[in-house]
Amino acid sequence: MKLSIMQKKVIIILAGLLIAALSFFLVFQKNLEKTEEVNREISKHKSQVSYLQNLEPKVIEMKESEPLWDTEIGTVTQSFPCYLSTEDMIYQLYQFQQDTAVNIMNASFQTPSRIFVGGQVSHPFITVEGNSSIAVDGSAELSEVEKNPTKQVDFNAMVGLVNPVQLSLDTFTEEQLFTMTDWIAEHKDKISLSEIALASSEGKLAGTMTVNFFNLCGNGRGYEPLNVSGVQTGIKNIFHTSK
Repeated sequence: MKLSIMQKKVIIILAGLLIAALSFFLVFQKNLEKTEEVNREISKHKSQVSYLQNLEPKVIEMKESEPLWDTEIGTVTQSFPCYLSTEDMIYQLYQFQQDTAVNIMNASFQTPSRIFVGGQVSHPFITVEGNSSIAVDGSAELSEVEKNPTKQVDFNAMVGLVNPVQLSLDTFTEEQLFTMTDWIAEHKDKISLSEIALASSEGKLAGTMTVNFFNLCGNGRGYEPLNVSGVQTGIKNIFHTSK
């Protein structure tokens, strides 16, 4: 069958349309999808750039305040003694008794616990997974920082300890109770009260309370052994001056 010129032109036009359609779906459509994907990536990166630009002033502000934070951290860490001996705590309790006029009948020194390890604070009486408070007794090996508490280390390497002492107190007045709490709050070193159990009888108070002494190993604060040359000793009560 011989095709006419008109039929040949129609076939050529249809073939051209077919090729154009195939080009659109096979080439142009794919390029269009790729373009949309690139536009999404560009939009995403623009958002990230905007976020970082907004952060820049805050980063500059943080860098400017960094020396102030370093100074503040240094002030706080230096407020703790780097080491506490039993004698140190006994002498502090002696001063406590002298300044408050409250007699300490008995002092029970409890096992110290780590409350600051790896730059994190943990509660001294609650075990927290991953950052537990470890009793420093025969079952816990001392760290190098605890073995050399006077050697200064980085902040995150410091080890903080709480040293609880349970006191049994003779009778005292309500005014003396306020004097005791003020003495604790205003002490040059960090001391706190916990587990207070008091009873009242004939206008007087008596009972027990736990005084917590704190030290921070590795803070660079020097340690001077206690000088008790001016303290007399007796056999009736180690906190009383013998006569």
